[in-house]
Amino acid sequence: MKMLSLMAGMLLILASTISPTSINGRFVVLSSTNSKLAVQLQINTNSGTDDLGGATLVIGFDKTVLNFSSNPVNQADYIFQNFSGGNYGTAKVTRPLSDKLWINIDLPYTNSNKGLVVAGANGWTNVATLYFNILAPKDTINLNWLNSSPFWGIYDGDNKTMWTNNLLTNLKLIQSVDITAPDITGLTVTNSKSLTVKFSEKLDPVTAKDKNNYKISNNILISQVQLLPDTSSVLLKTSQQQSNVDYSLTLSGIKDLSSNLISPNPRTVIYKISSRSRGTKVQNTITLAKTSTWEQNYTPDKMIDGLGMNSPDSRWQSAKMMPDTITYDLGENVSLDSLRISFYKGESGRLYKYSVYSSKDLNNWNSIVDDVWSDDSEWTAVE
Repeated sequence: MKMLSLMAGMLLILASTISPTSINGRFVVLSSTNSKLAVQLQINTNSGTDDLGGATLVIGFDKTVLNFSSNPVNQADYIFQNFSGGNYGTAKVTRPLSDKLWINIDLPYTNSNKGLVVAGANGWTNVATLYFNILAPKDTINLNWLNSSPFWGIYDGDNKTMWTNNLLTNLKLIQSVDITAPDITGLTVTNSKSLTVKFSEKLDPVTAKDKNNYKISNNILISQVQLLPDTSSVLLKTSQQQSNVDYSLTLSGIKDLSSNLISPNPRTVIYKISSRSRGTKVQNTITLAKTSTWEQNYTPDKMIDGLGMNSPDSRWQSAKMMPDTITYDLGENVSLDSLRISFYKGESGRLYKYSVYSSKDLNNWNSIVDDVWSDDSEWTAVE
């Protein structure tokens, strides 16, 4: 009998699993103003070796905040950086619904596997830039990848294998858009030929410096408009104004840096110049001048002699940086109706922002002028 001997062995089968390509996406804000938003779409893959075939990316946006042309025009409403032309057909952006965009990419079947290789996880490939109009600025502007849409599809370069979605990051843009109109917060008449208008925010220089945007009643002429260094104050130089007369200053066409127009437009404020005393002018004497950081090189009486630059020794000087506050003691309660201040290098056009207060007891202080700017000359007159 012949015996058939069978040897049992082990068969080892190795199976490998090929994961489909997964895609990541993000929005990058290129520029943002109170009326325009430019956003770039970028993608990458987990492999960095796969080329992109045909694709339709669906983007959603809040139509109450953003607007996109209903008939988008290439190079105006959108610009493709890749996947358009060459082996690809002309890529397009369409708006089939009022709050959705389709980014349409076409790689003809005759060019299958001849697409652009998409960057790997350590880089990004630009797709297209979208240009939105901002209709109603809010705190947050959102753009969303609508990858659950039935029209969404991203194919490999073979135009058969669909890529899977991985990290598609939505845009959440925190907008700090200024939609508040500038307002007048103060008007200071420093003398009979100048007044300072303070605004709630920085102003557009063109409209702020236009003399035609200011009018004063009673035939008062405005000879000069100066936008002061803080750009939120304007100095008006005028013809002679009279004491105890009600004047109305009307402003129109003035805008802030975000192009918000003053509201209401025009805006009118009423002011009056205080009456000055009549009779002989008396120059008051300073008995003491002091400050916490001051090294006094000259006696107090030299600080009020009115000689200014005509006699440099008459000016107050300090061996250290000028202090924030200097207190002048007049020695008794006196009535003041005018003040002339000579600031360092004022004759060269240097400006200083200053305030003047008065007190009878050094504890309770009354504001005379608050946060106004010196004149661009040697002497600043305060009446």
